[in-house]
Amino acid sequence: MPLSPEDIERFARQVVIPDVGAAGQERLLDSRVALIGAPEGTSVAEEYLRCSGVGLASGDDLRSADCILVAGLDQTPAAELDRASTSGTPIAWYELTATGFRCGSRAAGEQSALGPGERESLPEDETGAVHAAAACEAVATAIALLLGWESSPTPLEVELA
Repeated sequence: MPLSPEDIERFARQVVIPDVGAAGQERLLDSRVALIGAPEGTSVAEEYLRCSGVGLASGDDLRSADCILVAGLDQTPAAELDRASTSGTPIAWYELTATGFRCGSRAAGEQSALGPGERESLPEDETGAVHAAAACEAVATAIALLLGWESSPTPLEVELA
């Protein structure tokens, strides 16, 4: 569906990016992402996705989503990770580490298991800010997957001072 004048105004900063343009924004508006995992991360990711024009799919039916975002591999129940891993849907994920976070993706149809790495815990008073930063990066990864951009097979590691 072509962008309306309101859409062009609302998403003007995204539409002017050469690799996004009007066609990419239309694709984002037609896309749905399922959010699973830590509430601190899913609530931030939901807001970022809405601002970019991406809709939300039900976390109950992962196969209806165009992409799954796992907020906090380290805080997501194993059964949820198994459901995401076997869905065949592209996945953007992050996990907290002792000094920051790791963020990565898995292509559509890839059947490798998802699971957290080993880590020490962050101080409790720092986890909210780290979830927000990690969710922002995971949303950017999800958008890249939705637009069909190539992603690195190596997770991004971010250390926060």
